[in-house]
Amino acid sequence: MMTMAVRCAFWVGVGAAVLAGCADHTLPWAGGASGALGALRERYPEVRVREVNQRVRAVYGTAMTSRATPAGAAGDWLSQYGAVFGADPLELEAFRDVPLRRGGRRVFMYKQTMDGLAVVGSSLRLMADEARGQSRVLYAAGRIAIRPQGGLPAPTVTPREA
Repeated sequence: MMTMAVRCAFWVGVGAAVLAGCADHTLPWAGGASGALGALRERYPEVRVREVNQRVRAVYGTAMTSRATPAGAAGDWLSQYGAVFGADPLELEAFRDVPLRRGGRRVFMYKQTMDGLAVVGSSLRLMADEARGQSRVLYAAGRIAIRPQGGLPAPTVTPREA
């Protein structure tokens, strides 16, 4: 189940995208990973992307979304560009918020679920700074599973049998 803070951040980000008025009247993440990556590169041309096996694993190189708080900046980035990793914002659940010792930075960690089930080995991390009254996302990294076509198969054993 997604925490209330992540849901609020998601809807705030969606509202911001709608109010900003995307040129083709679609949300940046609506086109999947390629649409989100295109939107990210258009907004932040100096952004760097690390790919492994044609999947984005890290985004870095420039300060990105900015809000009054690190949590707000992370939530905004996630709602606008989370699909870069193949993530559906509704399938991510915040589980840790770690302040770093130096530099006024925080790391927000998310885990993925599908149909309410935890996806083992998945993770998404966003690092945001707290400099000069504006917080910005500086780095994002993740390993997100892609939903199988047709959805998840029905369980073949009960929890008791497992």
